[in-house]
Amino acid sequence: KNAPPEIKELTPPLIKRQVWLKCGNQTMAWAESWWNHEEAEQHLKNKSQPIWKNLTQGRSELFREVDGLALVNGNWLEKGFGYQGPFWCRHYRFFRHSKELTVIREIFSPQLEDWLGKAPRSSQEINL
Repeated sequence: KNAPPEIKELTPPLIKRQVWLKCGNQTMAWAESWWNHEEAEQHLKNKSQPIWKNLTQGRSELFREVDGLALVNGNWLEKGFGYQGPFWCRHYRFFRHSKELTVIREIFSPQLEDWLGKAPRSSQEINL
């Protein structure tokens, strides 16, 4: 439910990975990714490491395409971040050898604005 439409381009069976991304004791983002099961086994050798670190081992070429940006809301996000929404979100795909490898969605804590500056909010939001 509410998954980016690009996951339809992945070959089933699919798995979904979800993680809270932290810097020390601060929760900075929430991310989820969808993978073909075999591709995940092949490319995520160390599942405790970030996706990027797994994918760049061996320095093979990757291409990233950003598919969407949005403002999202969700009580579970407010609880996880300790802030009231809406929250900025992006979703994108990684490709290798012209083939879609994974779809990733990231939702960012407003705490990042302490370093990046305030971001404007829009009335067009998506509830997750």
